[in-house]
Amino acid sequence: FNVGVGTDMAFRCILLPRALAVKSSIWKQVQKLLASYGIKSSPHICLNYKGQHSGLSLRIDDINTVASFSLLLDLLQFFQNTGMRFSYSPMFNKAVGTKDVRKMMSGMFERVRLSHITQTNLQEFFNKARQVFMYEPLPHVGN
Repeated sequence: FNVGVGTDMAFRCILLPRALAVKSSIWKQVQKLLASYGIKSSPHICLNYKGQHSGLSLRIDDINTVASFSLLLDLLQFFQNTGMRFSYSPMFNKAVGTKDVRKMMSGMFERVRLSHITQTNLQEFFNKARQVFMYEPLPHVGN
């Protein structure tokens, strides 16, 4: 996936190489998925140093209302269900904050277990970091 890094659309699009020939019907289904999270989208083509990519530009009116991690998982599962094969960059685990997303995507365990692991890790981090919080209200750690 290309998210427009290095362009004026950085993190405001989701693109795949044109060579993959992703059908417009697939992108329409992705638009519906994004809309279910409150994200508006429209077709987008990008030509940069990485080649030509096509997909969707994104408009998020209020990032505080988007369950971004759940959306990421839904998008990954959607594309996997279309038969797309994945490879992961060396930075993937760091970008998503855990090695467990890759494990879930490879079928090592279910999404419910990933949710439990993630929630436990977030709560542990919150408890360790709490002593240095400078502002209130405190962050909310929850489902």
